[in-house]
Amino acid sequence: MSRSRITLYVFIAFIAFIIAYYNLVEEPQPEWPVNLIHFISRH
Repeated sequence: MSRSRITLYVFIAFIAFIIAYYNLVEEPQPEWPVNLIHFISRH
């Protein structure tokens, strides 16, 4: 598998994770990268 295809799949998975996270939390913030870092570092 080519490196560009792997990168594309990782990017799609990351986007899907963000969408699923905000569907569960239901409070989208304008500074979502900061909140995502706090969410990851908390666990």
